[in-house]
Amino acid sequence: MATGLPILSLLEMLIAVIPIVLNQDIAWHCLHGYPSLPLLFSDLGRKICTTKGEEQEVDKKELIDSLKLLEGELGDKPFFGGEKLGFVDLAIVSFYTYFLAYETCGNFSIEVECSNFIAWTKRCLEIESVSKSLADPQKVYGFVLHLKKANGIE
Repeated sequence: MATGLPILSLLEMLIAVIPIVLNQDIAWHCLHGYPSLPLLFSDLGRKICTTKGEEQEVDKKELIDSLKLLEGELGDKPFFGGEKLGFVDLAIVSFYTYFLAYETCGNFSIEVECSNFIAWTKRCLEIESVSKSLADPQKVYGFVLHLKKANGIE
């Protein structure tokens, strides 16, 4: 059924309900100081890619801690909703495309810290409609490098 809303608006509404669908402890932690998961990931990622030293370490830890909370919510289920890919999976997996940039700029590995989360990501990417709809992480990283250079960072 067509709603007449742009896809972006639908995704924004979906992301807004993630805290309701997920455990409230996760919602509090992930959104503490952030009105949504996209702002949490984008703000921490931006900081990881543009800072150094102690500030960067604090931001990397906060990102990893948030991903570990999501891992805990996922548990042993293949997807957040259970046995099948659902709306929450689609909303969260879209941030995967930025992980290469975060890891490279921050000199760390999300997979080492959150192996179950990355295994879930890989399960999502095995679904052709998901993998074809996401940006190439190499291109995202290239764009991040371009932005850093344009803004005189590094």
